[in-house]
Amino acid sequence: MFQSPPGKILTVETVGALKLMTADGCDVTPRGRKARALILYLLRKPGHIEARKVLITLLWGDRGDEQARQSLRQTLYELRPLMGTAHPLVAADRVSVWLDTSCLAVASQNCSGATAASVTSTDLDGISPGFDRWLVSERQSQSHVEATKDDRARIAPITVASSALSPLTAARRWRVAFPLAASLAALVSIALVHSRSDAPEEHRRLIVVQPLRVTPGDLPARRLSQDLASDLSRAVLGHDGALEFADDRIASRRAAFSVSGNVASGGGDLHAVVVVSDSTDNAILWSHDYTAPLADMAGFRQQVSTNVAAVLVCALGTRGVPEAVDARATALYLEACNLHSGDQSQVAFLLRQVTARVPQFAGAWADLAISLAYAREDADPANAEAMRREAEGAARRALAIDPHEGNAYYAQALLLPGIEHWIPREKLIEAGLKVEPDNAQLYNRYAIDLGAIGRVQDSIAANQRAVALDPLFPGKTARLVRALANAGELDAANEAINHMRETWPDDANTWHARFATAARFGDPREALAMLNDRNETVGNKDDMASWRTFLRARASPTQANIDYAVAALVEERRRGFTSDVQLVSDFALLGRPATALDIALQMPPQQESDFWFRKILQSVRADPRFMRVVQRQGLLAIWRTTNLWPDFCRDGSVPYDCRQTAERFSWERSHAAA
Repeated sequence: MFQSPPGKILTVETVGALKLMTADGCDVTPRGRKARALILYLLRKPGHIEARKVLITLLWGDRGDEQARQSLRQTLYELRPLMGTAHPLVAADRVSVWLDTSCLAVASQNCSGATAASVTSTDLDGISPGFDRWLVSERQSQSHVEATKDDRARIAPITVASSALSPLTAARRWRVAFPLAASLAALVSIALVHSRSDAPEEHRRLIVVQPLRVTPGDLPARRLSQDLASDLSRAVLGHDGALEFADDRIASRRAAFSVSGNVASGGGDLHAVVVVSDSTDNAILWSHDYTAPLADMAGFRQQVSTNVAAVLVCALGTRGVPEAVDARATALYLEACNLHSGDQSQVAFLLRQVTARVPQFAGAWADLAISLAYAREDADPANAEAMRREAEGAARRALAIDPHEGNAYYAQALLLPGIEHWIPREKLIEAGLKVEPDNAQLYNRYAIDLGAIGRVQDSIAANQRAVALDPLFPGKTARLVRALANAGELDAANEAINHMRETWPDDANTWHARFATAARFGDPREALAMLNDRNETVGNKDDMASWRTFLRARASPTQANIDYAVAALVEERRRGFTSDVQLVSDFALLGRPATALDIALQMPPQQESDFWFRKILQSVRADPRFMRVVQRQGLLAIWRTTNLWPDFCRDGSVPYDCRQTAERFSWERSHAAA
């Protein structure tokens, strides 16, 4: 019988059948096999908050939805002795279930001191097909840990220095020279150092990233493992000042985190498990399971790499985390990172727990402010106002703790939406970039705002910087494609699209970036072919018909085709199926700039967008009356106040002087009002 160490309330024994013991020796192991299976599954993922629907699929995937949900409720009821105590092991809410392992000690002769439970026992075999697959995957992972360490290749450390580039001139470019003998399979341990490149060595956060373990002979899994190793190195490269390849037994002396896991193919599927651990005590801080059809390897690769990259970037951002941060708080924080693009209310729920446990964690306060700023967009007015106040307080708290927390400035900028707040928002963004010049979020927002006032080339440069800092996030690259295409830089846009097609072939961002570029700027026949053989859609049946009419007019611009397309657009506008923005754009492309300008002169102020400064509206901007449009949109006031006049006013592309024309219209307007 194992005795709980000091400070531990429960001990879990995993040699043989799983067993839970209290400090005074009482056996509190659940009787039901499904309950024990649920405990074991969560023990392998300490700190991970698992969705109920995942557990239902894992343990009751062969049952109907309502029956499966009832079975989970029954299992949680069986676990109530472990939930209603002063130190509950199991906790649950309406959507999630998790373990608090701070009260738990693991006693397993096969774990070598690790905090994760062993899966060697056959006591839980045959519970369900989903759980059996998970057990096989976990056993492969456990059995290969020591073998992988013993066989690990030693690669001499090298460093890569970045050239000092102006923030708004070009994306950071990295070159890595690999030894000729070092094949991709030899990249067994990638140690990536983050922080600002001039940070002292002792303040840098080192992450050891190991390729996912693979059973010998599993070629699809090996290929995926190698591809993910490459992806993850690129993901973190945008956030570091140096890149090192090193044997992890050397690097781990100063590593903060390690990333490991396993991948296997079987039954027509790919299965992967990725784990982030504390390098000091091997405690598992975050883990996630992934499954996809073998035929969708490219999509599966993208899902895993993007998801894990988000968690790694968060981990790298913890350079300023106080030493008092415990494993539970770190695990909660990483899970919030995992959900970064999901339900922002759930992200805020997790981050509130982190800040409650670690009040001096500036990064968590800043991220809480960001999640609340996004969540308020979908909230009712009363809750939205409360969220705004909480977000403002969280951002101020972050900056009070660490004035160099760039995400806090980003959160404050999000709380000032609209073109009317452009100037104060821009001051916040510039202040954030001054203290944290490698913040991808700030550059992404900077690109949007610069484009919104017509600083097209500066916007493209900021987009490039954001992509360089977050190279595995397709949304940022898609935004860059749009910026390049809208500026008329089609060669660069198509080059970026080709990169997206190679890297994210099945992602919706890739399809839409390619379609929009072909439809409005490139070959309309390519866009028509995409509509006829598509995995994505561009709207409902009426939208599809509208696109076909427009594209046929572009492909064969006869007068009859153009007249037909114009009539169709007018009818769609009458029926409320087409926005004024779409109409202005399409009329300009179809050679009707005067009609497009007449519509633009009646449009109310739009949300911040680069729309007015796209290449396709050049013929509309050529009319001096366009200055009335920008005055109506609130842009003229920004240009005058900041002296940041748009590119088209500085490059000679319009036959009038923007400032003089604006002054004349302002004089006429003021005298008309008098």
